[in-house]
Amino acid sequence: MLLGNKKQNEKKSESKSLLVASLLLFLPLAFYFYFGWQHLGQFETADEHYWIYSNITNNNYWNYNNGRIEQYWQAIASHDWKKTRINDKPGVTLAYVSGIGPSLLDNLNKQMDSGAVFLTKSTKAQIVNIYFRLPILIFNGLFIFALFYLIKKLAGSSWIALLSATFILLSPIIVGISQIVNPDSLLWELGFASILSFLIFLKDKTKKYAAWSSVFLGLALLTKYTSVILLPFFLAIVLAYLIENSHKWNLEEFSQNAKRYSLGYLLIILGALAIYAVLMPDNLLEFNHFLSGSIGFKGMASLFVFLFILALAVWLDAKFWKSKIARWTAQNTYFLEKYFKLALFILLPLVFTIIILNTISGKDLFQLFVIPFDGSVKHVFGHISGGKVFLMQLLPLTFSLSPLVILSLFYFSWKNWKNSEFQWIGFVFYFFILVFVIASSQQKVLLSVRYSIMMYPPVFALAAIGIYQFFKFDAKKLSFRLIVFVGVIIISLIGLWSTKPFYFNYTNLLLPKNYLISDGWGYGGYEAAQYLNALPGASQMRIWADYNGICLFFNGQCQANKVTMEDIQKKDAALPAFAYFVSTRRGRILDGIFWKKLENEYASKLIWNFTINGRPANFVKIYKTKTNAYRTDQT
Repeated sequence: MLLGNKKQNEKKSESKSLLVASLLLFLPLAFYFYFGWQHLGQFETADEHYWIYSNITNNNYWNYNNGRIEQYWQAIASHDWKKTRINDKPGVTLAYVSGIGPSLLDNLNKQMDSGAVFLTKSTKAQIVNIYFRLPILIFNGLFIFALFYLIKKLAGSSWIALLSATFILLSPIIVGISQIVNPDSLLWELGFASILSFLIFLKDKTKKYAAWSSVFLGLALLTKYTSVILLPFFLAIVLAYLIENSHKWNLEEFSQNAKRYSLGYLLIILGALAIYAVLMPDNLLEFNHFLSGSIGFKGMASLFVFLFILALAVWLDAKFWKSKIARWTAQNTYFLEKYFKLALFILLPLVFTIIILNTISGKDLFQLFVIPFDGSVKHVFGHISGGKVFLMQLLPLTFSLSPLVILSLFYFSWKNWKNSEFQWIGFVFYFFILVFVIASSQQKVLLSVRYSIMMYPPVFALAAIGIYQFFKFDAKKLSFRLIVFVGVIIISLIGLWSTKPFYFNYTNLLLPKNYLISDGWGYGGYEAAQYLNALPGASQMRIWADYNGICLFFNGQCQANKVTMEDIQKKDAALPAFAYFVSTRRGRILDGIFWKKLENEYASKLIWNFTINGRPANFVKIYKTKTNAYRTDQT
């Protein structure tokens, strides 16, 4: 009787905690929407325009027909299935979330054609951006409820779920990526949801979460090819889970679970591939396209065959030999997993510490900043040590997390490296980060903040567990929990406010001002255009910019990205007369020699200099030209 009352009281307490945490979640969500709305239409990022429009010309920025997003829906409507492959990313989920943009734009164009509405080029550019970006911002905000539920189910605590969701919603990087029409805007949440669902499937052995994991994985594959990393990762987690529990389960239990998990893994992968194929029908017509974006992606084919055979072998062993082979192997490799787990709990905090100490002095002892993060860097792989590559790969993540998250992550590692109820979660998330970094390095991809986006949610979840354990939430009163929750929000808001509205360029206080971990990402172009728009005769003015994000918001004539090194070398090549030219860090990287010479000649003509988040190397500059046309033979 007493035991029954205790369980009933615990259930009531758990229900109350869930209700309170669910209601409190609306507070960080409100801040997310407030900050996310700021500056939403007032920048243009690299490659973003391909998803919105195509066939752009110097003087016509309003041909928004046939952008990748609209191409997908046109292909569906006309049953032209081959054209559903709008990109190799492939970005199909982006078409679903942001697909309302073209219809809203058609309505706006009709009003403008009829004369009912008149908009300047700059104003319309902002409206168009909002049409395509706002659905992403809303979707990502509301998706937090799915992540909240999954984290609660996995960790067994509504407060861990709430703190995790708060860190996610109030991360400047997450707010920033949620403002951008790009597959990475959806990849971080769909991939994380698939991982969470998969871990719940292992924990609870419920088919429902296996199905959800398959759905989220299929959507992640439709978002960006990076998600193929989950195919081998999931099987590795199945094997690790069997090893983890090989001494706890008897032979019968081990056999049943081995059969369930190996078969579940195969069905999850097959279900995800089916979703990937059906929602991008070109996959059903062009098998090579299907392979290149999934199991055949850059060296994945042989690995996937091996994984399929391995999963099948585990299932056959369970089916016919009661897992005698698998259990013997698991028990005899348990000690290896134990030491590997320990190494993982030490590795990430150690790497963070090395990176921070290397940088905070401003001396860059390991020369991690020598190689530009926004240049072509494939040639460096194989020419520098693996250890240095590993540090470079985690450098953007280190300096784009708030100090609170880093400290909480350190505490989590210290608290759970031996043993705890959260050790398994920590092992999986740390292992995912390790696999992600190794896979990226193998593909010769130097990770930037955007390319690292899948690593942020697991880090936030571990930081949330760290805070939960540090303050011993399970033993504290509601009032104390509320104080800590509000404290996390306030500290997180400081980071958001300090970088507002250039969220995706957030760097924490540990990074000296003379270093960068990301370029302007299109920020500053709107501000430069507004400065020029305010000058007399701006609508009849002609300017030259090295980045298209300026031209989009300038009401006069603007030429962008039309100068090549070949043009410079031609002595008879001349540029038309321009009133001003605009230089950005991005342009300097793409055409450095030319812009350096040009800026040296016009150094005295610099009239406007804008830096992103107070970092001088992340600039947008406006120069007033000389009275005569600038000629390339003057360089």
